[in-house]
Amino acid sequence: MAGQVLHEIRRVGTDPSLRGITAISSDPSEELIWIGNTQASFKAHAGAVSQLAVTDYGVFSVGGNTARLTARRGLPQWTVQEENTKKMIAMCLPTTPSSNELVVAGEPTTLMLVNIHRGTITRLLDSAGVETKVMRKSRLLCCGTANGKIMLRDPRSYRVEHTIDAHSGSVNDMDVAGYTLMTCGSSERAGAHVREPLVKIYDLRTMRALPPVSFTARASFLRFLPKLSSTALIGSSNGQFQICDVMNNSAAIQFYHLEGTGSPLTVLDVSSSGEVVTFGDGSGVLYQYADRPQGKINMYSRPSEYPTLPRNTTYIGLDDDRPLNSIGMSYYTEPLLSVFPNTPFPAHQPPAFIPSEILSNVKMIDFVGYAQNPNTFRRNQRLRDTSKAREDMEQPKFRSEQERAQMRKPVPDNKKQRERPLDGGGAVDDASDAVGSENGIPRAYRLVEIKYSRFGVEDFDFAFYNKTPYSGLETHIQSSYCNAIVQVLFFNHVFREIAKAHIRLSCNKEFCLTCELGFLFRMLEDGKGVNCQATNFLRAFATLPQAAALGLLELDVVTTPVSYSSMIQSCNRFILEQAHQECMAVGMSYPIMTATKSNLSVIQQLYGHESSSVSTCDVCGNSDVRETMPFVVDMMYRKIPQPTSGKGPIPPLPPMQSFTETLQSSLRRESTTRAWCSTCSRYQPLTQTRAIKHFPVVLNINACVSDNDHTGWWTAGWASMRFAMSITEDAVVVQDSLEGQDVPQGFVVYELTSIVSEILQDGRLKHLISHVRVDDDEASPSWHVFNDFLVDKVSTSSVLEFKEWRTPSVSQYRRVDVSSLCDLSSLPKSMDQSILMDSQVLNRRRELSITYKRLTPEETQSLKGALCGLDAEFVALSKEESEVRSDGVRQVVRPSRLGLARVSVTRGFEPEDDTPFIDEYISTTEEVVDYLTDYSGIAPGDLDPAVSLHPLVPLKVAYKKLRMLVDQGCIFVGHGLKKDLRIINILVPPDQIIDTVDLFYVKSRQRRISLRFLAWYLLGEQIQADSHDSVEDAQAALLLYRKYKELVYMGVLESTLEEVYEEGRALNFKVPTPPSPDQPAS
Repeated sequence: MAGQVLHEIRRVGTDPSLRGITAISSDPSEELIWIGNTQASFKAHAGAVSQLAVTDYGVFSVGGNTARLTARRGLPQWTVQEENTKKMIAMCLPTTPSSNELVVAGEPTTLMLVNIHRGTITRLLDSAGVETKVMRKSRLLCCGTANGKIMLRDPRSYRVEHTIDAHSGSVNDMDVAGYTLMTCGSSERAGAHVREPLVKIYDLRTMRALPPVSFTARASFLRFLPKLSSTALIGSSNGQFQICDVMNNSAAIQFYHLEGTGSPLTVLDVSSSGEVVTFGDGSGVLYQYADRPQGKINMYSRPSEYPTLPRNTTYIGLDDDRPLNSIGMSYYTEPLLSVFPNTPFPAHQPPAFIPSEILSNVKMIDFVGYAQNPNTFRRNQRLRDTSKAREDMEQPKFRSEQERAQMRKPVPDNKKQRERPLDGGGAVDDASDAVGSENGIPRAYRLVEIKYSRFGVEDFDFAFYNKTPYSGLETHIQSSYCNAIVQVLFFNHVFREIAKAHIRLSCNKEFCLTCELGFLFRMLEDGKGVNCQATNFLRAFATLPQAAALGLLELDVVTTPVSYSSMIQSCNRFILEQAHQECMAVGMSYPIMTATKSNLSVIQQLYGHESSSVSTCDVCGNSDVRETMPFVVDMMYRKIPQPTSGKGPIPPLPPMQSFTETLQSSLRRESTTRAWCSTCSRYQPLTQTRAIKHFPVVLNINACVSDNDHTGWWTAGWASMRFAMSITEDAVVVQDSLEGQDVPQGFVVYELTSIVSEILQDGRLKHLISHVRVDDDEASPSWHVFNDFLVDKVSTSSVLEFKEWRTPSVSQYRRVDVSSLCDLSSLPKSMDQSILMDSQVLNRRRELSITYKRLTPEETQSLKGALCGLDAEFVALSKEESEVRSDGVRQVVRPSRLGLARVSVTRGFEPEDDTPFIDEYISTTEEVVDYLTDYSGIAPGDLDPAVSLHPLVPLKVAYKKLRMLVDQGCIFVGHGLKKDLRIINILVPPDQIIDTVDLFYVKSRQRRISLRFLAWYLLGEQIQADSHDSVEDAQAALLLYRKYKELVYMGVLESTLEEVYEEGRALNFKVPTPPSPDQPAS
């Protein structure tokens, strides 16, 4: 703007009642000017508005004796009033990025902090007995006072660091740009205050005055221009203003005068773009000046939101001459209730209910049953079954609904009937049975989804879908289609032990799939049927660039049909390749299989099958041999000849191959291609032969069903449950092998242990399930279907029963003599405990705030049964997705995804009782959408290794420490541990958890009490006053547990709980705000 001439572009009369404009603010996001006076578009204060500040959060304003936050639509969010303040006259937005407090000044000498989220006064500051008139923020909080002084306060502690005597009277206005401060004010002459003709300039680095700027019209308003650090606009109430460089008195000065002002100017503001200057006067007129005809408020503005105008409806009269179809139909997306089916159907009465006392005495003669009349019913009385068969429904009740229902009715006697979620039984005898199925798909195979109540995912009844001792995996996570292959790998006991051994070694890779699989397998082992989630594994999976390049990541928004069958086959190969590389990186080449080559990784020994690829030139006979060690075999099907477009005869279809013949041709196959021959030095026809050379322990097969022709091969009875294989130098032979049949010399027998299938539901919905053999009982193998968190037992015959809605993807066969081949004694058995005593941080800064004392070697040896206080803080990695139904009810589609940000563990044992030994912040590479500072205490920058002053470690390091404490037998004490452990994604046995939220809970009250209220009432301590601190919360939980044991010992627990609930009811379970140390006691 400097060097360019300003022109008036707009003059607007805002108030016909000639009320003066008292406050003005340019919108930082939209092309809007916000003004305030004694009566505006919406009433905000009892008196005139003193100051406005506009942010994306809303419109902050002070006026009268209140401070207020108003939404952009005009709805009030909160209003704050301080009893000792007569008038609020100035405010300043949060002074630091991590702060969430508004600084407000008022008369006579009030200075306070207001929480912008809760709308409460959090603290009264020491104003030094002086009234603050104007505030500006830079690196310091600058406060201009009524006695002409400028107080420079620390933006964190708000203590006065420096004081500048600027004027003998009052400070009228000031502005700050970087380290330059300019002020204008008044001086006292002959008992009256007169505005000074000089604008004073100060350097905040040296706290010295610079040459002042002369302004003979006597300044009332000051603003630095945004694009030029030392160029300022100086204005007077009489309409004169100038633009000058305050650091260069020899630079040219631009003078202006507002023409036709009927009253003095009262406000001035410069837009964020620096292109528009807006004035307001005492008669309610706005003046806009700009250096171009179409000046913009902001460089990049979003469209403003305007109210929706009601549509003008045309009146339609209803009379005999107007047809009904002229009225029209409303828009609808679902079939209307008036659309009745044309097919008639009988509406018979349900069969009469026969009481159990009659059925228990029935005697069958031929096909007719007879029973004696117990004479307990009236003649012609028709009985109805009044019990609600909730168990036969596809969706369970929420757990909160079940608790309320149980309080209203007695527990039913027939508990077995309540345990029938799937196809009428807790275990499906035959999963292919279509009884209770939809479109022929049994319920155990259908897509299952998590429903969310207002209490979150913890309210969902996962036990409804799983009555087995084997844990399922949840689905509300990106790329959760991997659940099927994870279950397959888990029930391979050799791979499971390899993954568990991997976490006992020192692995420095932050996102290691094998580590995460080891942690997940420990959860599935300890779960015993409790639902688990693969959050950390899928998080590491999503960070690998190779997975993204292979298209293995599930997209949030799907625009094209997804083939989960192809994705899981690629994922199957990718996970084993990654596990092989990660095991080799930590030296896991232990000899776990007999008669294997040395220097092979444990994954190669288990899944690898040494293969040779021989390329022979058809001209010169030269051969090129390459050795490979793949982990997966791709099925190769015989090509079906297609009919030609001519008039010739259709070629006959070849006889269909059996499963063993198809597998045999896949393990050894020949092909002809044209490639470069190094001997002939030209391109020649080559014959390539690929063949397996050694028997793998586990034969991992990708079905590679890519079209309908291939699907037709997989029918009921086509695939083999068991086969024998022989490998010679010239041939590979595969043949069926029945149970108990003699095995020919040189053959090795394989049997099916797992198979992953894709289910097509309703012709469009696809998902994956896995059938897994969960034991090694040869006589009666136990097969279970794993459909994410739905787990159920199935019959052996249903495992290989394929239909049009079920497509095979991955199958694994294992040698029957694996127990004699496998020796896992060389794998590590114990975890290195040095990580508890020392760990490397990711911080780049050296001056760290270490608040904990690590465990000593002696303490690590006595952790079994030791009490440890635990608390964690989290940040939001994604926002909640919800929808509002037509009845106005808000339903959560997907809750916000939280990530671990800080974890603290304190000692509950001597000699360092209550001292934390873990207090680490978690580094994250994902974008944080909300730091939840009010609830977590985590501020922007705390998780950034470049600037954070807190010790930062990878998530895997913190998780490994907690895993080690769980394995050592520590007992964790905390408040609301169930949710914390769920987000951390670790499963702790119930006998190692003491949750104070359950200890101080009366079921009939139906309310759980917060940690802060319990600490205030029972311990007399104020915690979480400003923000949450996980160390403080963990220590408070330990003290509450000791208080609980004391109350139990004294026999006054129940009476104390009643007192706590009564006091909480009187205070609405909110802790009274303590008096500020700066506030005098009344």
